[in-house]
Amino acid sequence: VKDGGIVTKVDGSDGALVQRERIAGNGSYYASPVTGDGKVYFADDRGVLSVVADTQEWKMLSSHKFGEKIHTTPVINGDRLYIRSEKALYAFQAPGNE
Repeated sequence: VKDGGIVTKVDGSDGALVQRERIAGNGSYYASPVTGDGKVYFADDRGVLSVVADTQEWKMLSSHKFGEKIHTTPVINGDRLYIRSEKALYAFQAPGNE
């Protein structure tokens, strides 16, 4: 992911371009993208978390504006997603997995 929210997907075997898309967050990206549960999570420094489907042709699933900076990589542990912003630590769990 490049600053401005441009995500490039390449073929792992030969490096050929597969897809290039813009995601919701258009800030700078210091956090690494993470994958889990069939999704890829991107967090930008302006506090936007973008979620895309981890499929052959990516599609945007959702995005959320936290309203505070995010410089750290989201963490997946079991069925929880943790996001640390400049002011808080958030934990998300899929409904029905409490």
